[in-house]
Amino acid sequence: MTRCRLTLAAFGLAALGLAVTAQPADASLFCTVLKSPDGFVALREKPDAGARIVERMRADDEVQALEGRRGRWQEVLHWRGDARYHEATRGNTRKGWVHMRYISECG
Repeated sequence: MTRCRLTLAAFGLAALGLAVTAQPADASLFCTVLKSPDGFVALREKPDAGARIVERMRADDEVQALEGRRGRWQEVLHWRGDARYHEATRGNTRKGWVHMRYISECG
């Protein structure tokens, strides 16, 4: 019985290890807005292509991935350009949803 418990515990730890390493090594909490044919990427109020546009993001703006995720939509905080690196503009964010095809890979 003890051997069985140890084997199950070892299997559980191995499975946990696989789950932890499943995320790509280069994934980050922050990601970059990619270029789009329109010249901007819509930050939307809800995870829907028909939802109200909160902000028109530009290529190379930064977003921070938040907990919300629905299908291929990611909830994010958006900074214009490199605003998050400057104390005076760090708080200038917009919260919304973006389709994942328009942002670099992020955690």
